[in-house]
Amino acid sequence: MKHIGIVACSAEGAALCYQAIGRESLTLVGKNDHPRVTLDSIPMARWMPAFDAGDYAGVARFMLASARLLAAAGADFAICPDNSAHLAWDHVQAETPIPWLHIAKVAGEEAARRGFRRVGVLGTRFTMNGPVYRDALGALGIDTVVPEGADFDTVDRVIFTELVDGVFTDASRQAYNEVIARLRDRGCNAVALACTEIPLLVRPSESPLPTLDSTRLLAAAAVREALAGTPGPRIADPRSVLAVRDLELSTRFYTEVLGFRRDPIDAAGWSFLSRDGFKVMLGECPDVRPAGELGDHSYFVYLRVHGLDALHRELSSRGVDVISPPADKPWGLREFGIRTPDGHRITFGEPIPAA
Repeated sequence: MKHIGIVACSAEGAALCYQAIGRESLTLVGKNDHPRVTLDSIPMARWMPAFDAGDYAGVARFMLASARLLAAAGADFAICPDNSAHLAWDHVQAETPIPWLHIAKVAGEEAARRGFRRVGVLGTRFTMNGPVYRDALGALGIDTVVPEGADFDTVDRVIFTELVDGVFTDASRQAYNEVIARLRDRGCNAVALACTEIPLLVRPSESPLPTLDSTRLLAAAAVREALAGTPGPRIADPRSVLAVRDLELSTRFYTEVLGFRRDPIDAAGWSFLSRDGFKVMLGECPDVRPAGELGDHSYFVYLRVHGLDALHRELSSRGVDVISPPADKPWGLREFGIRTPDGHRITFGEPIPAA
């Protein structure tokens, strides 16, 4: 596997990116395994004068200093989870010792894959005013829209006065959701969370629009790049495919009850659903026997979650058929199980905290 180098700007965002690489690797590499990662973090305070002055050659000097250190440490390529830093891209590419992945290009590829044609962009004032997302998504035929007026100021203010300091409040979350709703009203069918820390504030299940989490998308792309050329076949995009009798009823259960989003893929007789990286394809088969009638007690999927007991209370309050209540298992996980309207079984699990 290739060695990943992370060029950090803000501590919160870089930490999320590193964590996301580990979690993505659970599926693509294996338990307790991931590509080697080296992270270099020049304090954000050193970067800010160059950003404020619009001196992107100056921003590039920080990125290149980190890139050289990472190259010396053995990194095969670099990523920077700071979206605004990509305004210095051309300066960096002229002198970099190792290749880079571009965060906006990664987000644009995901937007195109999911069929989004008009994407709202939330980020710092530098990102929202700049060409990074406009150019990367525009090259794919996707329009970009940024907040206007007070919404623009709110998005930027919350980033610099709260998010980069690890402060995440319900009031700011509500304010961001209201901004996203107004982007929806302007014709957007998705929103790019184009600041490293915004995914820590905006919850996909509550967002008025489907989200493009630039940080986690970059982390996933980095893992795939690290595995490129690795001998042997690997599973790259796991999903479940289920036959259902009533597509509309089943789709409503996954979206309204379980919090999945319906991806805008136009295919008659199918629903494409996703939540937090897990994907389900529902295919309408009116004559299929419900799973519950087949005497099959297997579970069609096992989902590791955070906040298992809170999730159990939430689903129970919505009338979900809980077939096994939360219980600690001898293999170190706390689990509960549900049954969907079609009889498919899902188990949710979470590691038992150390005593």
